[in-house]
Amino acid sequence: MPLYDLKCEWCGYTRIDLAIPMTIDIRTLPCPQCGKERLKKILRPATIQFKGPGFPGNDAKKERK
Repeated sequence: MPLYDLKCEWCGYTRIDLAIPMTIDIRTLPCPQCGKERLKKILRPATIQFKGPGFPGNDAKKERK
């Protein structure tokens, strides 16, 4: 099940990392605080990690002996 960050457009209630099946429409879920069906997904940027030779994070590390 994917994790979503949700915010109610009516009262401003925010819920972070809520597991909801993909078959359920998020817009039809009631807000736990006010009860209105005004939940929206909060979009967060994806975290990217570059690994392997040639990337500055890996090249700057010194080997320990």
